Amino acid sequence: MPADQLALMFVASMARWTPLLIGVGLTPLQWLPLSIRLVLLLSFGVLSFPTHGVLTSFTEANSAFFVIASEFFFGLLLVLQLNVLFAIFSFWGRLLDQQIGFAASGVMNPGSQETEPLLVSGFMLLAFTLFFTLGLHHHWLSLISTSYQWFPLGQVIQADWFLKAALSFGAIFIASVSLFAPVVIALFLFDVVMAFVSRNMPQMNIYFVSMPLKIMLGMVVIHIVVTHFSPAYIHLNALALDVISESFR
Repeated sequence: MPADQLALMFVASMARWTPLLIGVGLTPLQWLPLSIRLVLLLSFGVLSFPTHGVLTSFTEANSAFFVIASEFFFGLLLVLQLNVLFAIFSFWGRLLDQQIGFAASGVMNPGSQETEPLLVSGFMLLAFTLFFTLGLHHHWLSLISTSYQWFPLGQVIQADWFLKAALSFGAIFIASVSLFAPVVIALFLFDVVMAFVSRNMPQMNIYFVSMPLKIMLGMVVIHIVVTHFSPAYIHLNALALDVISESFR
């Protein structure tokens, strides 16, 4: 095999890993220093290089840039499901921050160097911790490694895969509703009760009376939800992997 084609295979192989290791997003690996991620990118590019065959035959129109871009976007499609998995916790965290009253508070995120709402930071840290302690990162690394078998290097990515990826986001989001819906419903019912109290007792400063009770209720319900966090998180991760298997294979 010519040296230029070998070099193209190596660069294309790394391009498939780039969205997971280097690309921006909500994936846990983004919290690692850039130097470590670059080393991992080179390592996985080398390790996955001999696991697949030669490049698919190219036409004259298929330039090296097209091959590398196709591999990058295919890796992006795979990692999008992982980003959605963590975006769910960010979404529900922001919603609950607004409901409970923590929206004004913030915690510094060492990864992005930005201030994030309290519950968003808590949910994301819990999700990142479980992602590694439960060994779920092995599933995603194995997914990209085995993807060379059913999507060889140089194969043209299909345009409808982007539509399939967008349609699959709803399935993961709907599955997360059962985990966080009890907190949202409990806080909503509390607001309804406080509205009746405020209507019948206008002389009471309902804000200062209800705020501590609402925070306490939110923390109690969140504590109950967190006890079921681990199995639900495993289910959401398995659902994201199943979506990829059904959509892109």
